[in-house]
Amino acid sequence: MFYIGIDLGTSAVKLLLMDSEGKIVNIVSREYPLYFPHPGWSEQKPQDWYEQTILGIEELIQDVDKEQVAGISFGGQMHGLVILDEDDNVIRPAILWNDGRTGEETEYLNNVIGREKLSAYTANIAFAGFTAPKLLWVKNREPENFARIAKIMLPKDYIAYKLTGVHCTDVSDASGMLLFDVKNRRWSEEMCDICGIRVGQLAKCYESYEAVGTLLPQVAAQLGLSPSVKVAAGAGDNAAAAVGTGSAFMQMVTFAFTSLAMGSTVVIGQHIGEKKPRAAGDAVGTTIILFAALGIILTILLEIFAGNIVSLLKVPSESVDKTILYIRICSAGIVVITAYNVISGVLRGVGNAKLPFIFVGIACVVNIIGDLLCVGILHMDVAGAALATITAQFLSVVLSLFVLRRQNLPVLFSREQCRIYSQELKYILNVGVPIALQEAIVQISFLAINSIINDMGLMQSAGYGVAQKIVSFIMLVPSSIMQSVSAFVAQNIGAGKKDRAKAGFFTAIKTGCTVGVVIFLAGFFGGAWMSSLFTDDSRVILQSADYLKGFSAECILTCILFSSIGYFNGCGRSIPVMVQGVSSAVCIRIPVSVLMSRLPQSSLLLVGLATPITTVYGIIFFMICFARLRHKINKFHT
Repeated sequence: MFYIGIDLGTSAVKLLLMDSEGKIVNIVSREYPLYFPHPGWSEQKPQDWYEQTILGIEELIQDVDKEQVAGISFGGQMHGLVILDEDDNVIRPAILWNDGRTGEETEYLNNVIGREKLSAYTANIAFAGFTAPKLLWVKNREPENFARIAKIMLPKDYIAYKLTGVHCTDVSDASGMLLFDVKNRRWSEEMCDICGIRVGQLAKCYESYEAVGTLLPQVAAQLGLSPSVKVAAGAGDNAAAAVGTGSAFMQMVTFAFTSLAMGSTVVIGQHIGEKKPRAAGDAVGTTIILFAALGIILTILLEIFAGNIVSLLKVPSESVDKTILYIRICSAGIVVITAYNVISGVLRGVGNAKLPFIFVGIACVVNIIGDLLCVGILHMDVAGAALATITAQFLSVVLSLFVLRRQNLPVLFSREQCRIYSQELKYILNVGVPIALQEAIVQISFLAINSIINDMGLMQSAGYGVAQKIVSFIMLVPSSIMQSVSAFVAQNIGAGKKDRAKAGFFTAIKTGCTVGVVIFLAGFFGGAWMSSLFTDDSRVILQSADYLKGFSAECILTCILFSSIGYFNGCGRSIPVMVQGVSSAVCIRIPVSVLMSRLPQSSLLLVGLATPITTVYGIIFFMICFARLRHKINKFHT
C-alpha cells in the first residue's frame, strides 16, 4: 500500500509518496505565488494551493499502481486565515502566518482583553501572526467580508475540505488560532464572543491521526484513485520544529555542563592520586555548590530570556511560541542536569566511568517511554516532550544517588564541606571552563555542517541523518577512552607517577586504534549494511554509506586525538584542548566541509572526509604541544 503526505508550505506544496514500510517512493514539489499587496501584508490564493496540490498528486503517483494508494494526510503552514461563504467559496485571499497587519488588534487582545484572560481561555497570548487577530482585522476593516463568513479554516484544512467535503482541523493547528481551549480540547466560546463569531463557524476538531473522511467521488475520478482512500487530519508544522530547535539548544547547554564537570573529574582524580581524600571531599563540596548556583542562575535566565534566545536562533515565526514553551519547561530541569553531572564527575574522578554510562542508558529508555506516553497517548504536544526529558533526567539522578550512597569511595566527604573552597574552585574552573568553551564551539560547527549538507539536497540530508545514528555509536569508543584517560592520568599525576600516566596514554592509543581498525573496516566496506538497519530506502542507504566511507578513517584517528585530549585534561592543561577544539572547528572543519560540498562532483564521501582531515590537524597540533612540553621539561632539568 502507498500513502501520500502533503506539506503545504509558504512558497510551495511538497508531496511525498511512501510505502507501508516507510520507504520513500517519490517526492514532488509545486510552487505557487505569494502576494504582498501592501507593506507588511502577506497573502495567497487558496485556489492556487489546491490546483498545485492536485497537479502534484498526479505527478507523484504517475508511475505506481493507483489502486494501492490507501491514505492521505497533511502538514503545513499554521495560523493562516481562510474564510468561506455559505456556498463554501473563498471570500478573500488567505492572510498568512507572516502577515504583519494586525498590530492594533494584537494590542487590543493583549492589553484590553488582557493576557491573563487570553492565557486562561487558550493557554496563549496574542501574536500578530495568530488567526484571531486576523479575524478582528477583517471585522474592523472589511465588515462586508466579515458578514459573509460561514466557515473559518486554516490552510492545510482547506485542502482537506476540497478533497473530502469535510470542514475539519486538528488539535495542533487549532491551538495556534487563539480560539482553542487547549486545556479542555474544544473551541473557546469566550474567544468566539470576543471575535464576534459563533463556534459553529469553526471546523470540527480531530486528533492528528484521525480520519476525517474519504475522497469525494469527483476528486477520486480526477486522480484515478479509489473513493475509499482515507484522509487523516494531519498536523501543523511547528510542533516538531519547536521540539527540534529547543532540544538542539538544550543539548548544547547539557554539553557545556558535562564539559565543565570534567574540571571536577580531574581535580578529584588528582587529589585521590595524591592520597588526599579530605581535599577530594573539598573538591566534591565545591562542585556541588558551584553547579547548584550555576543551575539556579541558568534556570532563571532561561525562564526570563527564552524569547530572546529563540529570536537569536532565528526560529520560524510559526514555531516561536512552542519553542519558548519547550525551553522554559526544560529549563526547570537544569538543576537536575547539574546534579547528574556532579555525580558523574565524582564517579569518573574516582575511576568509575561505567555507572554514568548505565545511568544515561536508563534515562534514554525512560525518555522514549515518556515521549510515547505524554505525546503519543496523552497528546501533550511540545510540553509532553519536554516533561518526558525532565522526568528521565530526574530518574537518572535518583538512581545515581541511590548507588552512590552504597559505593565505598576513596573520598572523605561530609555535609559541612558543601561550600566553596577558593583553591578548589580556581582549579576546577581553570580546567573545566576551557573544555566547556571548546565543546560549545565544536557543537556549533556540527550544526553548521548539518546546514551545509541540508543545502545539498533531500537525499543527502536523509543519508547524513542515518549516518549520524551510526557515528553516534562509533564515537562512544573514543569518548570512553578520553574520559578514562582523563581520570587515569589525573590520579597518576596527583600521585607523582608521570611515567605511569604516560604509559596509560600510549596504552589507550594502542587499544583504541586496534578497535578503531575493526570499526574502520566495518564503516568502509559495510556502511550500506549498517545503514539498512535504519532505513529501507536504497537511495538513502547509498548516501549514508557514501558518507561513512569518507568518515571511516576517523574511527582510527580520533582514538589518537581523544587520548591526547584526555591526557592534557588529566594533567590539568585544558588551554591547549580549547585552542585545538576552537581552531579545528573554525579554521578546518567548517571551511573544508563547505569546500567539499561545492566541488563540481561533490558527494557525501567528500564531505565525510572533512572530519578525518580535521582530526589529522588536531593530532599534529598535539604532537607540537607534546614536543614543546618535552622541551620545557628538558630545559628545566638542564
